[in-house]
Amino acid sequence: WMVILPVTTVQEFRYQALAVLDAYENDGERKPLLICLDSLGMLSTTKEIEDTEAGKETRDMTRSQIVKATFRVLTLKLGKLGVPLILTNHTYDVIGSMFPQKEMGGGSGLKYAASQIIYLSKKKDKDGSEVVGNIIHCKTYKSRLTKENQMVDVRLSYTRGLDRYYGLLELAIEADVFKSVSTRIELPDGTKTFGKTINNDPEKYYTDEVMEKLDTFVKEKFCYG
Repeated sequence: WMVILPVTTVQEFRYQALAVLDAYENDGERKPLLICLDSLGMLSTTKEIEDTEAGKETRDMTRSQIVKATFRVLTLKLGKLGVPLILTNHTYDVIGSMFPQKEMGGGSGLKYAASQIIYLSKKKDKDGSEVVGNIIHCKTYKSRLTKENQMVDVRLSYTRGLDRYYGLLELAIEADVFKSVSTRIELPDGTKTFGKTINNDPEKYYTDEVMEKLDTFVKEKFCYG
């Protein structure tokens, strides 16, 4: 089951998250727990709200320190209890860099506390001239679990949601599970068909045996040796 706790400031998020973790620590059952925050970039601070209410336009210079302190406390608690935290954050373009570069907002605290940071960007997914969804580029900026600077694409359809089979055809060819023969794809049993046919009926072609081979290949491709 899911519980939604509305928060407006970083301090409120810290308080609510710690309250949830304290209750979880004292819970005898300890069912799996996942905490999500959407989004850190939209959270204000107590000082920013007070300044706004007072009509002040001064910039809040304490936010990055508050974020850093928040995740310093939460990281230890989350690690101790084995609770994953997933959050979204905004990025901005770094001014003055020689090459185009993105940086996360909120200071360095989150960057050092996170086990994984994935940068997302997107392009339109079209069927002819009609936009039917987005292709989302996912690049590992930081990872303690997989190789960094790897990128994969996922498809998000406006009508069907995430496409669980998107990209598997190219992966199967790379893993030598399927073979590209001229304009068709050769399957493990030697039969040939078109890639479009596979994409139109993925459950028929991505059998348990094929998925096990792909799972092994993906671990070798993306995980540390």
